[in-house]
Amino acid sequence: MTNSKKIQTLFHLSQLIAKQQYVPKYAQGKVLVEAFFEPSTRTALSFECAMKKLGGEVITFHQQGSSKIKGESDMDTIMTLSHYGDALILRHPDHDLYEQVVNNIHIPVINGGNGANLHPTQALLDLYTLYKRFGDDFQYKKILFVGDIKQSRTIHSFVHLLELYPKTQIYFHPYLNCEPEYTYINHISRIHNQDETKMIVYGNDIDYGNYDVVYLTRYQKERHVDSASTTMVMSSYRFTYENANDMHENAIIMHPFPRNQELDTMVDSTPQAYYFQQSKYGVELRMAILETLFKESQQKHTVNTISFPKTKQIMETTMFYCNAINIGTFIHNRNAIHVCFMLFIYMCTHLFLHYT
Repeated sequence: MTNSKKIQTLFHLSQLIAKQQYVPKYAQGKVLVEAFFEPSTRTALSFECAMKKLGGEVITFHQQGSSKIKGESDMDTIMTLSHYGDALILRHPDHDLYEQVVNNIHIPVINGGNGANLHPTQALLDLYTLYKRFGDDFQYKKILFVGDIKQSRTIHSFVHLLELYPKTQIYFHPYLNCEPEYTYINHISRIHNQDETKMIVYGNDIDYGNYDVVYLTRYQKERHVDSASTTMVMSSYRFTYENANDMHENAIIMHPFPRNQELDTMVDSTPQAYYFQQSKYGVELRMAILETLFKESQQKHTVNTISFPKTKQIMETTMFYCNAINIGTFIHNRNAIHVCFMLFIYMCTHLFLHYT
């Protein structure tokens, strides 16, 4: 199944869940571990709400009061947490740690945001929002991304996901010193067949009426070290009520939140404001993500457990039973041989029942 087909299936399940036309099966009785090493409101709470609505439970790790104050490494903490649940969602400022975790723990891992790199479930939510608003026509829309293009993982993830829909048109209006790399723009322009020289929009006189979607993000001040620059940038841009009125009536404004000064609260009352609806869709979509994840995990586990054990496993188990009665001390005793034979038969029966 192609990635676009998988997404279509996920969106269909999300809609069934929203309409209460689906009975949860796979997440019931499961435990989701939330390991957030960066602050989170919407991602953490929407996953918690989703998991509980599916009949599962949630364990949340809090850095404050944990063994980190005793010097425990983040990896040791995560490895320990992985034994307490059936899946783990991880948010961490180190964008490389996620891959390390995936390769070292035994349960499924959801990327809840890895540094300035990616935020995949937010990207799925953003795409789902477009689908809910525009239907299949979403893939022909013009989208303007406004904000910290260089550091925003929500923009990176969404743009990456939109590569599956090359007929969308993508434009950027970056904050000061937040421009994307040339190679990034060049890559996107080739996929979407756009003129790369026109993809970055500069200046304050932007015609917002040209776009179907305006996707705003905050300035990622925690990822910038120059406080003076931060103050200047944060005071230089604000999307206003007047800007929203310049958009056409079917256009929408999106924002992954949290918002700072870049989006005036007066915009909330405009028909184009769609960011609270975007946030609302997060529960049904993440219910679908979790249900799909546990379904695939269960199917994988079933495939693994029905295969009969290899010869090495049989020999290791045989040696376990033999060592348990210290067979070396009376191997020539006929009664001992009889006992060992009976133990071997018991062991084979046990393995057969366990693996079939």
